[in-house]
Amino acid sequence: MEVIFEKFLGPLIQSKPEGKILVAVSGGIDSMVLATLLNRFSKPIVLAHCNFGLRGEESDGDERFIRQFAQKLHVQLFVKHFETSVYASENKISIQMAARELRYVWFVQLATEQDCEFIAVAHHFDDQIETFFIHLFRGSGIKGLRGISAKNGNVIRPLLFAQRTEIEQYALKNDIPYREDSSNVKNTYLRNNIRNQLLPIIYELIDGSKSGIMQSLDYLSQNELLYEELVAKAKQDLMQMDGEIVRIDKAELLKMEALEAFLFECISPYGFKGPLLQSIIIALKSNPGAVFYSTAYRLTINRDILEIEPVKQYGNRSQFTINKEDTVMYTPIGLTLSSIIIGPEFEIVKSRDIIYLDLDLLKFPLIVRKWKDGDRFVPFGMKGSKLVSDFFIDLHFTRHQKEDCWLLCDADDSILWVIGHRSDDIYKINENTQQVLKIQLVQ
Repeated sequence: MEVIFEKFLGPLIQSKPEGKILVAVSGGIDSMVLATLLNRFSKPIVLAHCNFGLRGEESDGDERFIRQFAQKLHVQLFVKHFETSVYASENKISIQMAARELRYVWFVQLATEQDCEFIAVAHHFDDQIETFFIHLFRGSGIKGLRGISAKNGNVIRPLLFAQRTEIEQYALKNDIPYREDSSNVKNTYLRNNIRNQLLPIIYELIDGSKSGIMQSLDYLSQNELLYEELVAKAKQDLMQMDGEIVRIDKAELLKMEALEAFLFECISPYGFKGPLLQSIIIALKSNPGAVFYSTAYRLTINRDILEIEPVKQYGNRSQFTINKEDTVMYTPIGLTLSSIIIGPEFEIVKSRDIIYLDLDLLKFPLIVRKWKDGDRFVPFGMKGSKLVSDFFIDLHFTRHQKEDCWLLCDADDSILWVIGHRSDDIYKINENTQQVLKIQLVQ
């Protein structure tokens, strides 16, 4: 395994082979093997451990174990404690997503502070297979189905070639200590269900299925490279850049058999995707002159071309209204609106792109506008109010991000939602709510 590991690692760090590596260690077998291998190859490493505080004493035990391991290797260790549940609740995201966001933000910050060229994480090939099925079930294109990349920026995955059984055998042979995470055996999350229930059945029912999946993933990776090459060539033929303005040849675009897929590749980087993409395709064939807005761009369907340009101002208009009967907003931002009567099947989807409001209490028309000095709101889950400007500081917003942010307000100009980021406590759903207005950001 060491020989294959060295061969796999080489291209990942080829640009700076002597660069210091920040290694994410959880205490589990995968990260312990990764740290041991990197250390044995005399790579300068720094260890980083996240204590998410989700498993009580078990989480603290992992931290103590990692501290002892770092002392044994004589390498520097950094530990960060997170209030993961609070972060997940405040941002209306799952615990898994919260942990992912928190750890990667910290890894990037720590790598910069410690002059680390790379961040190494311990994903292996079984993780790759699990990710394939997750993306398959959620509806993904070729990029999602080909799974995890061995390198993404300065994040490297040197164990991606290895199967879980190979890692286990290496740890046993080399007396590498590790801790079991009790949450891995609980089928609470989709990934655990796939790992613990679905894949064992597939492997048992179909001889050679695992090797077949591995081969398919390899083909998908190669197919994606070919796909990207062909898309790049088509873009070169159909798209023109004029400063910040992008122009797409409409006649040639309409000749393409894979129109939707290609158009997605062209305009999704500018925020035009999902339902907005579908509306653009319909208008492309039947509605010349139609205009669509993403968060920061305007797309205009002219007679001969599609034109995309950055938008900072919307004429003399400083605010846009939503009436009670409206179901969609295209300008200046994509929103869909639906009223729901609460019943046994009603379920809240936790997402920063969705807000649920008590429809019977809402004051219409709703207003979408940019923020201004002095704007205050009560972030969901908090008791006191907060300046929107301070909220931006907390999120480390750049000036560009502040300029592109929109607020949703009621008829009295009370802020309901910093769109795509945090809702206000006002009009929140409670035990007396009978009708809900669901508003979703379309990006």
